[in-house]
Amino acid sequence: MTKKFLNLTALMALGMSLLISSRAGAGLVVSATNPTTAAGTSGSFDVLLTNTDQVNSVEISTFNTAIEVASNSGLTWTGADETTTPGYIFGTVQNPPLDTISGFTITLSDLLSGTQTVGAGVTVGLAHVLYTLAPSTPAGVPIALTFTTGGTQIYDAGLNEILDLTLQGGTLTVTASAVPEPGSLVLAGLLAGAGGLAYRRRVRRSAATA
Repeated sequence: MTKKFLNLTALMALGMSLLISSRAGAGLVVSATNPTTAAGTSGSFDVLLTNTDQVNSVEISTFNTAIEVASNSGLTWTGADETTTPGYIFGTVQNPPLDTISGFTITLSDLLSGTQTVGAGVTVGLAHVLYTLAPSTPAGVPIALTFTTGGTQIYDAGLNEILDLTLQGGTLTVTASAVPEPGSLVLAGLLAGAGGLAYRRRVRRSAATA
């Protein structure tokens, strides 16, 4: 066996090793976008699924994922729908309800009769999640949107769980509530009172001259 042949064999082995390792590093990523919401108002964010494999597509039949926030966060879940950007994985919700709320956790799941192809490098939506923030929620303190441990499963065409899965939670940025300052409220009340008084005077004058 010549030295040239051995070198060629070694290069081929190295190439195969790199190919296998690059594919092993590819998989599915479930992530949450990062919303910004004022205290005392409502907001939303999307849960997304990305196929990071740049070569192979994957067939998805069902998914289940759950997100939680701290009990003292000031956030209350209000629901979820399929109005995601990019579009919802199954087009429309196949088996409603899409969401189940339990305390500070929202669980999202849907099952397709058949499979949906998620192409190589493609991102699709799993849910558009809705919430409200209490007026007392402190501004400037981020709220972690965390995927619960063991709460996310993605299944292929054979209803086998896809284990090559990465979870990336999001962060909600809280801004100050747009509540008028006390001085502004007093001024608004005075202006409203003056306007009402002027209106009543005009009505009396019209009645006197009629």
